[in-house]
Amino acid sequence: MQRPDGIRYSGGMRKDVEDWWEYGWVFHAMNTNKRSVTLDLQSEEGVRLVKELVGTADAVVENFSPRVMDQFGLGADVLLDVNPRLVMMRMPAFGLTGPWRDRVGFAPTMEQIAGLAWVTGLPDGPPVAPRGACDPLAGAHAAFALLAALDFAERTGRGQLVEVPMIETVLNVTAAQTMEYEVFGRIMERRGNRGGAVVHAPAKASAAYMLGLLLQSDYVPLADLGTALQELDPMCAALAARRPDRKKTLIPKLKKLNDAMAEHIEDGARFTEIGGQFHDEIVRGCGNHTMIAVVGSLETLWTGHLNWWAQETAARGEYPSLSRRRIALRVHTKIVDAIEAGDAERARKLAARHVADTQTYLLAGDPEQRIVALSPQALAQRQR
Repeated sequence: MQRPDGIRYSGGMRKDVEDWWEYGWVFHAMNTNKRSVTLDLQSEEGVRLVKELVGTADAVVENFSPRVMDQFGLGADVLLDVNPRLVMMRMPAFGLTGPWRDRVGFAPTMEQIAGLAWVTGLPDGPPVAPRGACDPLAGAHAAFALLAALDFAERTGRGQLVEVPMIETVLNVTAAQTMEYEVFGRIMERRGNRGGAVVHAPAKASAAYMLGLLLQSDYVPLADLGTALQELDPMCAALAARRPDRKKTLIPKLKKLNDAMAEHIEDGARFTEIGGQFHDEIVRGCGNHTMIAVVGSLETLWTGHLNWWAQETAARGEYPSLSRRRIALRVHTKIVDAIEAGDAERARKLAARHVADTQTYLLAGDPEQRIVALSPQALAQRQR
């Protein structure tokens, strides 16, 4: 026996028989009720026998690279000429045409090229090839296509060539990764054995995402971000109070946000979300473009974590009481009054005390939690 099918070695080999290759249990499991024949396709007699078999067959299925069957003189045009009702299914790795047509591949190849390995593994570990998932994927797609083609042949009397590249069957399963990136600019990530995949969205309009990645790569605790904002947020409030046009450009927006917070004061998650918008508006309205870029990016990172905290605590019934929410809203009103009056020092002090007070809620659970540069939706998925 020369060059035996590698699957005959799988699952162990018997040592008490001479023809051990005939007893591979994995081989038998995969080939139950199948008949086999060995032919030398480099000989004229071998090719003749193949054509004789094809003449009475319903289908021919092969998964060589495209050049192999053509070199044997057994391409689709030849076999369909022998049997016009034949379904000729070809399953090359990368298709019958194109620059990769002659490249070969198997399951682990596809798992890495198509991105399946990228979303398999632990969040903090490397990508992991699932090792074999793409074999049944290709088989299932091919079986479906073959049945459809056989039905067509039975109804019309006409066979056809059916092309099922392995890469396409895998891309059908990993399509969500491609679409998320092409349409939304989001990259799906690994999350262990939990369902779904984390998605983070690069914020192309600001530096928040890139800054977040930098902080995340240095394992910066969220508490450090909070400390930085305790210094920088009040500076923005003071700068806003010094703007000559603040009463026209900024104050109406801040009052409108405070009114929205009052309207949603019983909805903890929504109350927090609008409160974050209030602080964002002060940063954007401070008039200093450098502060807007830097502090705004840090605010975006902080707000993602804060909104997640609000949603989680509200769902558990642990969100701060109505009395505490009213206190926070009154401080917002005082900050607006100080900015409107042009009292930069009072605005700074009020903002400093308020930021420090509100941060205690988020940091109380785990002060050592790290910066995560994800969208709010992805952050919520990761934290659960």
